[in-house]
Amino acid sequence: MLLEQAARKAKAEAIERERSKRIRNYFTDTLKSHGYKSPHEYIQTTNQMKARLEIEGKKADLDPDQIEMIEISERLATMRIKREGLTGYRDIIPVCLKSCDVITVGVSAPVLRLAK
Repeated sequence: MLLEQAARKAKAEAIERERSKRIRNYFTDTLKSHGYKSPHEYIQTTNQMKARLEIEGKKADLDPDQIEMIEISERLATMRIKREGLTGYRDIIPVCLKSCDVITVGVSAPVLRLAK
């Protein structure tokens, strides 16, 4: 029983890691196709986005909520970069940081309930 539970958990974690990797690759492919050239630009974008989300540490050490915040921010930034046809680090980094702001507000804002 315990062995089966551990196997199911390991399989679910592997599936989640693969999904996360696909999202990250799509984001970095978008950056590349929109003018990112140097490794420094990718590193700075990652570091600034994590700082804006108030997330520290390597991905392997993050909790699932933190990973999801990064993924959603990357997906939102990717959508805007493509939709607006942005190119180059100077045009793209503000959009990446704004996507982080949206996520931060979204997860920290109080829930408003409609009156009945």
